[in-house]
Amino acid sequence: MSDTMKQITGWRTGLIRKRVQFFIAAEAFRQFHDPLQALSEMKRLSDLHNKVQGSKATFKYLKHGHQYFWDSDYCGFPSKTLKNLVHNEFVINSQEKTNEIHQPPKLKTLIWAITNRCPLSCQHCNERDIIGQNDRLDLAALKKILDVFKSHGLSHIQFSGGEPLARFNDLAELIREASPSMDCWLLTSGYGLTRVKAITLKEAGLTGVHIRLDHWDPQLYNNFRNNNKCFDMASDEGVQKGTLFSL
Repeated sequence: MSDTMKQITGWRTGLIRKRVQFFIAAEAFRQFHDPLQALSEMKRLSDLHNKVQGSKATFKYLKHGHQYFWDSDYCGFPSKTLKNLVHNEFVINSQEKTNEIHQPPKLKTLIWAITNRCPLSCQHCNERDIIGQNDRLDLAALKKILDVFKSHGLSHIQFSGGEPLARFNDLAELIREASPSMDCWLLTSGYGLTRVKAITLKEAGLTGVHIRLDHWDPQLYNNFRNNNKCFDMASDEGVQKGTLFSL
């Protein structure tokens, strides 16, 4: 993790929210030209967001460099990837309103399971019986799939599994290929994530990591994961329950 990462709370979060709103408004005016239509489309998008994800405001941001992060499902602000994401959201929303599909909608975010391998055997996993199998797609095949994602304007991708760290070298290479045009996140149990690996992934272009911690009690958590080392791996370096960090 970078020493320059800061957690922003309190009254400053209100200023950041205003900046994000202005960023979205600028894209709306640029896209629709008519101020009234731009305001109308912004309201429709806001109403849809509140309906799907709730209207609760963000009261905590993580700042890394010149960007702010608040959710692993969104691109960092400000960024070209966030601009592309907002643009695509306006396109999808306006086409649904008129029921006229002038162009196919683009994905907002993609959770991509690059492997079914995993060193754990968690109680909730529906792939527990096949986690020991070899990967069916090699790196070349995965790169071809990634090229398809790129051609469709995807701006946000989350690498998952299985445990994506079980395929570390391929993971780093895919991030290296994707990061110039996408925000890249890693969804992991934290098992096997060392500082050296984190630095390697950062240098490849990884935006951040989302580590899942299912219980605050170490023994109960380890029992759930069927591994006595899981809690220490997930909570090491001060990673807090249910949080995310930027590299």
